[in-house]
Amino acid sequence: MSQLRLNRNISRLSLTIIAVGCFALLAPITAAAEELDNQMVRQELEMLKQRIADLERLLNQQQQPEKTVAAQASEQVIEEEEVSEVADFTEEGPPKEKGEVEITTAGSTLTVGGQIRLNTAYNNPAGSSNFGMSASGIPSLTAARGERGHLSAQAQDSRFWFKTHTPINGDALRTLIEIDFWGSAGNERVSNSHNIRLRHAYAEYAGFTIGQTNSTFMHSGTTPDLINDSTADVFVRQPLIRYSHPFDSGDFQVSFEQPETTLLDSTATQVVPDDDRLPDLAAKLTWRPSWGQVSVSGLLRQLRIDTGGAALGAVPAGVTDQAVGGALFASARINLWGADNLRLGYVYGNALGRYVSYNSFNDAAIDAAGNIHLQRAMAGFGAYQHWWDDNWHSSFVFTRSQVNNDITVVPATAFRYIQSYHANLLWAPLMNTSMGLEYIHATSKMENGEKAKLQRAKFSAVYKF
Repeated sequence: MSQLRLNRNISRLSLTIIAVGCFALLAPITAAAEELDNQMVRQELEMLKQRIADLERLLNQQQQPEKTVAAQASEQVIEEEEVSEVADFTEEGPPKEKGEVEITTAGSTLTVGGQIRLNTAYNNPAGSSNFGMSASGIPSLTAARGERGHLSAQAQDSRFWFKTHTPINGDALRTLIEIDFWGSAGNERVSNSHNIRLRHAYAEYAGFTIGQTNSTFMHSGTTPDLINDSTADVFVRQPLIRYSHPFDSGDFQVSFEQPETTLLDSTATQVVPDDDRLPDLAAKLTWRPSWGQVSVSGLLRQLRIDTGGAALGAVPAGVTDQAVGGALFASARINLWGADNLRLGYVYGNALGRYVSYNSFNDAAIDAAGNIHLQRAMAGFGAYQHWWDDNWHSSFVFTRSQVNNDITVVPATAFRYIQSYHANLLWAPLMNTSMGLEYIHATSKMENGEKAKLQRAKFSAVYKF
């Protein structure tokens, strides 16, 4: 509509110029008066030309093409991992997207949104998990002997979120509550019912975040763009108190987070003592230069057990022990030609445990006398993302996690490593809509040499509202 009005204004001004010129040629006046009129006409023509030039510049600015989807994706920081995806805030207020419901009352704004997602996976052979990628979910060659493929589908990743934005003293108090349907599962025979599960529940104000959300140790924007989980995901979501300080091209965060010790005993049983006294301490530095992003985070933890008057697994009663360990995580996204990019990450520590690979490896080992033994663990990934055009893109990814078990403490059935290869093709045909297909080949190995293998084809379709 604005372009049409500008075109009309230009046409009217052009007709005015023609009319003024004709009047100057036909006016039968004296030579002196004619010379004076000619000067006035020339001045008027110059003014009209300037106005036309100004209008043409404004029209050209409005007709500038918008950036392509791929170009926008290469410039923005995107939260790639499904497990780490959080509804983000902006400085001005909650982001307003297509389909969101907004209610404003008493100085606060409430927005409601969510997503509908369908996941379908074909696993060969069938394992204990249709969609997960932990070490125990990859079927061993012995257990899978004679097994055929298995097809499964679910909509549990569908979710709702509720955000509020309240201006206070020149700043804004923001809150987020997000739920999905990964609570206790129903059956696949009749109703496929699933209970609600809490994902995020926190408030932000003046740089502080208080509540439950993704750990500060995690990275976003540098992890692989996958449909399925990988075997090297760094992921924990838990209650925390975090302070964030932004600076040019980046930010720094530090947080106290919920502790939880997980130990592997001499029978390869996971022991969760629930005797923690100190919070986990996490800190992260993120830098976003023009060529990509770099993130470095650290973790410091106290692991503790106190069995009291009752035995816990293979750990006898009446023992108390503790140990202090930590981990470091570094990752980067490097922009290449077009919107293509390379993503690399490596994490290492002696108390990494539940923070990586969905607790496939425990924080430490514990012997029959109740002594905690820290053990080194590491994980890494390499990913190349290629954009075929503005709507189609693919990622090719390798991930691996492993632990140096103390075989004098843990049995030979403890897992030594897990790894996975991924290749996918994703399509975004409409706004807020995407779908894709991914192939995964995953393997694992125990200390006794027994191997496990899984091939999975996964389809996912999501509409965000």
